[in-house]
Amino acid sequence: MKLATLRARVTLWSVGVVTIALALFAAGAAWSLRQELIENLDKDIKAEAQGFFSALQQQRVDWGNRRRVEAFFDQSKRLRYIEIRNDAGQVLYRSRDLEKGPAFLMRGTPKLQNIAWNGRALRFGVFHQDG
Repeated sequence: MKLATLRARVTLWSVGVVTIALALFAAGAAWSLRQELIENLDKDIKAEAQGFFSALQQQRVDWGNRRRVEAFFDQSKRLRYIEIRNDAGQVLYRSRDLEKGPAFLMRGTPKLQNIAWNGRALRFGVFHQDG
């Protein structure tokens, strides 16, 4: 089919350009929104970790007594997956949900990252009591 009129060709060309521009804008907006949501999640996770360490300084926990540790963590229902290690890297406590799966690799990166664990996507970070 041959388009005989200039008007039809310009209209189709304009529709194509606008479609491409809108697709690029939508992709950029989606990427920007995703980055903003990840940044907000990271801030929440870091604030939760700071709150955990503050509470830990106020109330000492015997890591060998699982019932007391669970009572300590029941104060914050948001902590579902947590692993506590000492300076030597020895595991002091591991959440019940984590006991079913493999150990996390302790990476020295200060950035939070997404990891696949037992078929789930988790936002993972390593936090230290002194920073």
